[in-house]
Amino acid sequence: ERRGGMNLTWHIVLNDLRRLRLPLALWTVLLAMKLGLGAVLLWGGAGSRAWFDRVSGTINLLSAIEVLMGYVLVAWLIHGDMPTGTTAFWMTRPISGTRLLAAKLLGLAVIFAALPLVVALPWWLACGYGPRDLMLAAGETLFLHGVVVAFALPLAALTDEFSRYLMWTLVLVVALFAASLTMVVVPSMGGPGASAVK
Repeated sequence: ERRGGMNLTWHIVLNDLRRLRLPLALWTVLLAMKLGLGAVLLWGGAGSRAWFDRVSGTINLLSAIEVLMGYVLVAWLIHGDMPTGTTAFWMTRPISGTRLLAAKLLGLAVIFAALPLVVALPWWLACGYGPRDLMLAAGETLFLHGVVVAFALPLAALTDEFSRYLMWTLVLVVALFAASLTMVVVPSMGGPGASAVK
């Protein structure tokens, strides 16, 4: 029974990967492009400062797109088969929310841990990374992707539609911006200038 449950878990993971094959292909290309531009900077010879700035700017842009796309991928993966509520079904068969959530977490591990490490490994080896450097680079990669998943996963699990996911994301962003603005403005209002007005 345990083996059958594990097989079912992997079936769900593989079904998710097939369903998201096009976004995952774009995700893989994006990761590879960022590393390729890094190789251009490292081995492309001494270009002008403007050339260096353009390539660096493109890498930063790709990094931002990577974060946004990762945030979207989490929702697409979770919303494919909701692990909670009355729609906790896989294909046409009811399944426990715990098992479905385990499958989703395994899918997230494949997309945001295994895939980035596999794509980056040839680049790290080409740069001459030793075992310690590989561990540090892998840890940094896992941490950065883990932060994106940690922010996106609770919201994706609590919403049942992508539009709601985006709406609540916007609400949270505005709330965080307002809170940050309040933390900056309120202390300054009680500064020396405020006492002088009184």
